[in-house]
This record gives sequence, structure tokens and C-alpha cells, in this order.
Amino acid sequence: MTSAPLKFKNIKYGPPEQPERPEEERAAIFAHVAKHLINQMAMSAGPVDGGGNYDFDSLKTPLCAYRTGDGKACAVGCLITDELYGKYRHDIEGTNINHEFFHDIPVLPIWLEPHVNLLRELQRIHDQAGTELQLLYWLLLKGKEVAASFPGKIESFLNTITCRAVQLDQSNERLLVHKSGK
Repeated sequence: MTSAPLKFKNIKYGPPEQPERPEEERAAIFAHVAKHLINQMAMSAGPVDGGGNYDFDSLKTPLCAYRTGDGKACAVGCLITDELYGKYRHDIEGTNINHEFFHDIPVLPIWLEPHVNLLRELQRIHDQAGTELQLLYWLLLKGKEVAASFPGKIESFLNTITCRAVQLDQSNERLLVHKSGK
């Protein structure tokens, strides 16, 4: 029997508070987005028409979306406040994150712009992870890379993710052994 999934408290839509030191920004962004993705543990996807409206009955294959009608948000969508999403959703849905998100369609604070590649990587992780274990594993790999650039900021958080991944991995091994009859 596996333990309950990880749940982090006080995770709200919108960017994390900007750290005082610029070198801490990647760690703050990573931790905020990773906690959201772990809490949600589901893709943010659904059919979106050209006007940014969700029509869950119209398409058989859902599209990745910054937000969905049922309250889910992707790795970038969780950084957008409800107010800005409501104002600009027709402009951003169906597009990839780009520098317009900080200027022409200002849904993200300018201090996040130098980290657009990290945001794209977190989106890819979110969109491609098929299981909780896979999501945790990929977040650990990215998290270790982020932690290397600013040691000491997110190690405790990464240890929490590691413990959950080990629990899931051990549970999966027991399940496989039980099913194979060994």
C-alpha cells in the first residue's frame, strides 16, 4: 500500500514572490511550479477554439492549455494570476510561451523573462509525464540542475520529492513481483 500523494499548502495561481537576490530566482520559480504540478498531478489540457474558449466535446485529442475550465493549470499557467488570465486568455491559449508574455501580452512579471527556457522545460515535463513517478523523476532531474546553480535553496524540497519517488518505486516493485507470482 502506498502512502498518500504529496500535497503542498498555500500554492496559489500567480508568480512566486521575487527573491531579493537574482541568483535565487530559478530556484524560486522551480519550487513554485513543481509544487503546483505535484499537487495537481494531472495535465492541463482540453480543446480550445481560436477564441480561447474550451469545448471539451469538440475534439477527441485534448490540447495543452494554460488553464482549463475545470481549474487545472500548466507549468506556466500556474504563474499567471486569475485576473491576468481572464483578461488575456484569448491571446495566449493555443500559443507557446514567448517573450510577448512579458511585454505585448503582459501576463507574467518581467523578472521571469530571463527564465523562459526553464519555463519551457517545466511545461515539457508536465505535458509528457504519464505517471506520478515519472513526473517526480523528471522534476528531480531538473531540480538537481537548478540546485547546482544555487546550492542550499531547494535541497530540502528535492529530498521530499525523492522520498515520495522511492515510496512509489518500491510499491511498483512489490506490485510487479506479486503479479508475476515470484
